[in-house]
Amino acid sequence: RVLAEVRKGASVEDALTTLAHDIDSRYTYTSLTVLMTDGRSLWGLRKIGNDPVACAADACPADYYTLGHATLPDGSIVVSQEHELLGITGWRPIADGEIISVAPAGAVSVRRAL
Repeated sequence: RVLAEVRKGASVEDALTTLAHDIDSRYTYTSLTVLMTDGRSLWGLRKIGNDPVACAADACPADYYTLGHATLPDGSIVVSQEHELLGITGWRPIADGEIISVAPAGAVSVRRAL
């Protein structure tokens, strides 16, 4: 579906936002975490679920379904969990409902989707 929207002229960010809104309004889920690439750029979405039972305040803490990034000297890394063992500094979490974009030259942008 994202590809169909992109083929119609939408940006990947807009297509992901539309998809996330559709899923959020039609389905219950515990996590909507997506990473996509076209081989040059990378996009990611983090959305904590809306399931009233599985994602109750005490059952679906914000730090359980994570996504974040760090910029390294030779590129960027986007991971679903911060890995202290890798020695990566400068970790920046992606907030619930945000989309991250990493361009081929390494520029990183984050925007609100939901």
